[in-house]
Amino acid sequence: MIIDAHFHLGHVPLFRSFDISVERYVAYMDRLHIAYCLNVHSRGLVIDEPEAGMEESIRAYEVSGGRILSYYLYNPNDPDRSIRLMERYPQREIFRAIKLHPSMHGISADDPRYEAA
Repeated sequence: MIIDAHFHLGHVPLFRSFDISVERYVAYMDRLHIAYCLNVHSRGLVIDEPEAGMEESIRAYEVSGGRILSYYLYNPNDPDRSIRLMERYPQREIFRAIKLHPSMHGISADDPRYEAA
């Protein structure tokens, strides 16, 4: 079984995107024999719209028949918001792990601001 653990849904203004629909990603998964993937939605990671990213991640899970799973995104620059979103979206069948991205958030991985995660 192949599981892709690094996957991003959503448009990122910095990159050229053609067809970024969930249906297109599922077709790629089928073609490459990928059973599941773990997504960090670009709207939360790159555009700082984590609520919209969470909603779109739930939709992707539903449209993909449960094959597109997602990470919670923990931003140490806004830890209270991150924890509130994890509590607001308790669907553990969808959100399977927590994504820490020190380089994107500009905070070293050993910084105490990650402890809440």
